[in-house]
Amino acid sequence: MTTTERPAWRAALLLILGYTAYYFCRTNFSVGRPSQLAELAQGGLSTGAATVALGRIATLGVVAGICGKFFAGRIVHRLGGVWAFLLGGIGAALATAAFGRSSGIPLFGLFWVGNRLFQSVGWPATIRIVGSWFTAGNYGKAMGVVSLSWLFGDALARAGQARLLATGWDWRGVYIASAAVLLGAVLLCGLFLRERPVEPRATATPHAPVPLRELFARPAFLGVCIAAFGFTLVNVTLSEWLPVYFTGIGLSQGKAALASGLYPLMGGLSAVAFGALGDRAGSQGRQRLLIGGMLLTGATMAGFLLARTPEIAFVLVALAGLVAGGPYAYTVGAAALDLVEPKQAAAVNGIIDGMGYLGAILAGEAVARLAVALGWNGAFAALAGVCLLASGLCVVLLRRSA
Repeated sequence: MTTTERPAWRAALLLILGYTAYYFCRTNFSVGRPSQLAELAQGGLSTGAATVALGRIATLGVVAGICGKFFAGRIVHRLGGVWAFLLGGIGAALATAAFGRSSGIPLFGLFWVGNRLFQSVGWPATIRIVGSWFTAGNYGKAMGVVSLSWLFGDALARAGQARLLATGWDWRGVYIASAAVLLGAVLLCGLFLRERPVEPRATATPHAPVPLRELFARPAFLGVCIAAFGFTLVNVTLSEWLPVYFTGIGLSQGKAALASGLYPLMGGLSAVAFGALGDRAGSQGRQRLLIGGMLLTGATMAGFLLARTPEIAFVLVALAGLVAGGPYAYTVGAAALDLVEPKQAAAVNGIIDGMGYLGAILAGEAVARLAVALGWNGAFAALAGVCLLASGLCVVLLRRSA
């Protein structure tokens, strides 16, 4: 690392710290769900009705995130990356704390929707800041490393929250602690994170400005959106429901939360490897890696149909992280910087991420209903089918863009 690169990597480390803390206020809904289900059952709701109600809240949160993603680019453009990042973090922390102090399905839904609206600004702001600090030849590596914030960060958050549950905390305490972590981290970023280098980079971007409406006529952009749809559906389903899945096959709540962290942990390794390979492979090579990752993800989801013991499930969860984590991180990260100039990247990332989160809508109530009606085998079979279909569509688009 040269002396001129060190400030850029310091900015990346601050972004990792800050966006890792964002995930403390996202994984808490998944990790605390078994405890929250038990509380709702004590209040008179059946387990099935409580599961569907929380699944509906998860879906509403995803819808809120989608709406936020499509407007986040404008917010980042107006406020700048750093101020938008701080706004998203502080708002999400306050909404999480309010959730932890509230009671009843309506208030749970209100505060979770508010949390996800604020969180939707954080990642586009991160893309804007990375694009300002790094040159085009390092986008893949830089975004792969920064993506550790929500991959390793997800695992770190789950491990910490699992520890709290194992020592007797209930889900409400986990929420308050998660809000405190996020608030502290974003305030630290506010003190030390800067929007861009003092001296602009000589080689900022290989792209001329592109009218956003023209992107929808480009097969490469459409392929990234379809891949984002499939990977986001898988990622959100596993992130939201693995603790419930593991408790269903015999693990305690604490062990289930810890086991669910295997997925983002292995996904972090995949993101760094994919970023490095992607910088070497070029645009066409990255598209082929994306399709290969989707096919392997579908095969892994099908493998859950044969899982008969927790040990087999552990292996499949780790494998899912390895084959899906890197390609997914690319679609919601460096892909926008590959397609347009850095100043447009936040807006384009918002569109790609928003299109992806259309798939995540299915990861809430729809997956809950599938799991209740057909068991988890039905849910995993559906995920495998979506991955296979998305792979086929991406292949068609790749041929058109060649």
